[in-house]
Amino acid sequence: MRSITHQPGWSHDDVLAIAATWPAQQPLAVLHSGGSAGPWARWSVMAPPRGHLQVNANGYSWNGPAWPELEERLDKSDSRDPLAIIDAAVSADRQETIEQNCRLPFVGGWMVSLRYELGSHIEPASRSTEHDETGPLADLLWCPDAIVHDGQADQWWQIGDVNVETCQSHSFSPLQVDDWNSQPDRNGFEAAVAKTIELIRRGDLFQANIARQLSTTCKGDLRGFALDALARSGAWFGCWLELPGKMDDRAILGLSPELFLDLDAESRLLRTRPIKGTCSAEEQAIDLAHSAKDAAELNMIVDLMRNDLGRVCSIGSIQVSQPRTVESHPTVHHGVAEVSGELKQGRTVGDLLRAAFPPGSVTGAPKIRAMQVINELEDQKRGAYCGAVGCLSTNGDLRLGVSIRTVAFHGKTSHGFRDACGTLQYGTGCGIVADSIPANEYRESELKAEALMRITPGPVTS
Repeated sequence: MRSITHQPGWSHDDVLAIAATWPAQQPLAVLHSGGSAGPWARWSVMAPPRGHLQVNANGYSWNGPAWPELEERLDKSDSRDPLAIIDAAVSADRQETIEQNCRLPFVGGWMVSLRYELGSHIEPASRSTEHDETGPLADLLWCPDAIVHDGQADQWWQIGDVNVETCQSHSFSPLQVDDWNSQPDRNGFEAAVAKTIELIRRGDLFQANIARQLSTTCKGDLRGFALDALARSGAWFGCWLELPGKMDDRAILGLSPELFLDLDAESRLLRTRPIKGTCSAEEQAIDLAHSAKDAAELNMIVDLMRNDLGRVCSIGSIQVSQPRTVESHPTVHHGVAEVSGELKQGRTVGDLLRAAFPPGSVTGAPKIRAMQVINELEDQKRGAYCGAVGCLSTNGDLRLGVSIRTVAFHGKTSHGFRDACGTLQYGTGCGIVADSIPANEYRESELKAEALMRITPGPVTS
């Protein structure tokens, strides 16, 4: 039984203040909610991962302590089914918790990153003929111990055993970042958008999310950079996950404003909050609210998400619990709506992901055809971008954000991630509909990259 204790009187400003002085050699996992208003800008979690389960197309690898129950469940699962492996991991860590006066978003369990390519194993018809089976599909970090901060009430909670007092301050070289390169360049991206518009007008589909990838090289204190980025971004579903490997190391920095899935296991209330429609924070939010094109984009995805959730929710429980509204974030305004339902008894995390992953807002409608078009028009893997990241709690709760505004690192590190050398990749894309204008969509993709450009040096070169 995992203990949960309230920690009154802690003097730390927030989770990031503790993370900034975390021992360099100890891996770190952070979910950080910035902002100051609303239920989605409230909770932050920090944990020292005790194990790493990597799910691949042909099986899995476990790097952690001996865990007979986990190993037995994994052995009995279908190694060719990534969702069966995820279900086995979740079921191995289901246990009761001692809670005190507050329902926390995380009470120990798994912090996870699901890559976009996991979707091709859920929907095989979406695969291209040159489908690449290499690389991880999901990373699950086992985090039985954690600290949780309630930014709204300024209260602290401790799950299990985390020794915060042993943290020491460090000083490392700032991260150096080269100029960002875009693949494809502007002409290539606008050509892909134009092709998508042609397919839509031909009746192939209604909407597709088309993206481009920005990449650069970096050297220096990656962890410090990531924590500073989280502090400055105000992202509601921010994350920093360190993924040390035997050969190369990986990490994921997320600055996402979008909720993919939220499940309260006790009430079985399941929610999703798709985003469609973006304008600069310097513009008037009312202009976005009155945009018929942006409203149509969101309506299509709301219908898609109603269908996805309807696969695993009780009949008659699906509803649009919040109609389209405009949310304001540090660099942009977004159009957003909420769809909710009651999860059927006995449904697993794997069932839920099989029904709804990848998120509809980053694929399109109908989803399978949109994924096919994405594979045809994008010549690079999306990876962590357009997947999902968040936590699967030991009590059955789940909260995943959509992995947009996401930086993926791959390379070598020493002193933890305080001395890193490798590459950074960042995806930025737009929902394309029949009346989209390629030049305007390119500008929107630039706007969505602004959250990154504000925190890293170097211009984007086409």
